[in-house]
Amino acid sequence: MFTETIAELRTLQEAGKLPADLDPACLVVMLMAMAMAPTTLPHIIEGTCGVDPRSPEFLDRFAGQVAILAERLGLG
Repeated sequence: MFTETIAELRTLQEAGKLPADLDPACLVVMLMAMAMAPTTLPHIIEGTCGVDPRSPEFLDRFAGQVAILAERLGLG
């Protein structure tokens, strides 16, 4: 499962576009968990961010932050 995505990340890693000590398989799991956070952790989001995790404003904010992280990792 997700073998193609993991292989692509390894290729980026070998090209020096991802840190060598980052595990591509774990990165896939982390990115998936991050994407599911508004659905799976609404109480945490509400408690830490003080907003409704299902609101369009939060979802836009969260998506923007995910995009920034992906770009910083060389995935954007």
